[in-house]
Amino acid sequence: PFTPVAGRARHGLLSMTPRSLVATDDPEVRALVAARSASAHLAVGFGLSAARYLEGLGMPAVFEEAEPRQIQGQAEQATAWPQRARLRLTWWKHAHYLRRLAGACAAITVVSEQEQRSLISIGVEASRIHLVPNGADAADLARPRVVATPPRLIYAGAVTYPPNLDAVTWFLAEVMPRV
Repeated sequence: PFTPVAGRARHGLLSMTPRSLVATDDPEVRALVAARSASAHLAVGFGLSAARYLEGLGMPAVFEEAEPRQIQGQAEQATAWPQRARLRLTWWKHAHYLRRLAGACAAITVVSEQEQRSLISIGVEASRIHLVPNGADAADLARPRVVATPPRLIYAGAVTYPPNLDAVTWFLAEVMPRV
């Protein structure tokens, strides 16, 4: 969750790094990642909040599931001028930051062609971007299954991402009672 460290949010206004990342940067996590990277061969950051710690590791890094369209879409859809100005500045900072972060990564994954086009449009090298759509392998779904007792359902998405939480809430309220 977004829990800014006191005093950093104001500094983020003047930074080229998005304010939310400046305000929530964790030096302990950064130090831990740097220390553990000494014995690793590859670093993977899932989402922007983790991928930000990939810079400067000196090893191949993968930015897993970049989602630039979320912020870009908010900036494009804002109607009132103060909100539009703030969100466009936010998107400009994110675009600048994503280009820089992409330069530190051997690969970036996205789940849609729209996300891929968004990264390319801001100057991320297309050869680094790999489309890995959400979904399931049909062949894997056809293989025989052993049913767990009792049956279990696992949602592997991050429920800290509001659309995912909405999906889980809806599923539990609307679908599970019918199952």
